[in-house]
Amino acid sequence: MLDHTLEEWEHVFRINCTGVLLCCQAAARFMRDHGGGSIINISSQMAQVTHPARVAYCASKSAVVQMTKVMAVDWAEYGIRVNTVGPGPTKTPFTTAALSSGAMPVTAGQVPLGRMAESDEMIGAVVYLASDAASYVTGAMLMVDGGQSVHWR
Repeated sequence: MLDHTLEEWEHVFRINCTGVLLCCQAAARFMRDHGGGSIINISSQMAQVTHPARVAYCASKSAVVQMTKVMAVDWAEYGIRVNTVGPGPTKTPFTTAALSSGAMPVTAGQVPLGRMAESDEMIGAVVYLASDAASYVTGAMLMVDGGQSVHWR
């Protein structure tokens, strides 16, 4: 963290926070004018736990959670629900490359369910939050991390 540059910090926040803000604003304007809707942001379990040398990522994903909560309150009057999903370790081309290079020291043994998630395992959380089954859910963070955030090893 001592060597983390301002440029790195700003780059991560532009992607993870500014990008989310701008997309949410555009969606909310449309939803406001069309009777409401559901916005689902993607944060990370790293919004709730720490990871060495990932200060900007952890802070930016925490910011997404807080933005989600503020948006949920501010836009409720328009019938817009805003929630976030917090994926844990998930198999993607990026994580596969990071694991093989040693840049991502996460192993299945750190996850109580004993494995990384498949990408499609995030679908159920998103479908639920978008559905009428979640019509009274707003400002929430749904963790989809195999229990890792509640049992960090």
